[in-house]
Amino acid sequence: MTKKIVIVGHPNYSLSKANKALVGALASSDVDTRILSYVYPTSEFDIAKEQELLEQYDEIIFQFPINWFSSPWTVKKYIDDVFAYGWAFGTAYQLEGKKIKLAVTAGADESAYAGGTSIEDCLAWFSTTIGYCKATPGSDIFALYGAMTADDKQLGEKSKEYLDFVLS
Repeated sequence: MTKKIVIVGHPNYSLSKANKALVGALASSDVDTRILSYVYPTSEFDIAKEQELLEQYDEIIFQFPINWFSSPWTVKKYIDDVFAYGWAFGTAYQLEGKKIKLAVTAGADESAYAGGTSIEDCLAWFSTTIGYCKATPGSDIFALYGAMTADDKQLGEKSKEYLDFVLS
């Protein structure tokens, strides 16, 4: 059985109805979740602890909101700190062979990402990082568009899709 973890990088998770709905969809699964803003409210990560944690999993899913067509600074800081030289790349590749997937929420509708600025374009740096660490990128990115205006029915439908995405 593939051991999976979702790393939730929403800086204001407690205020995010959409991100909480997605995490809630995982409650009945064997997927572990780690909400960074709860574990590290100041974003001062315990690098060794996070590296040891990630080593235990076959698949890592990063879930976060899109902020100005990128990830929140907390996610970027996590990658900068935890995916360190000598652990994730350089002299050792501890993520090699692990599958890394991305799941994002976007306040804007999907039309905001049309015309050459797709979610994939916005997160190209993340895909490059995954490859550089010799990890295996997920085949696609899960995106919940219109997260700020989605009603409970829409969130319920997207949460089911999210669960399928995480379990696939």
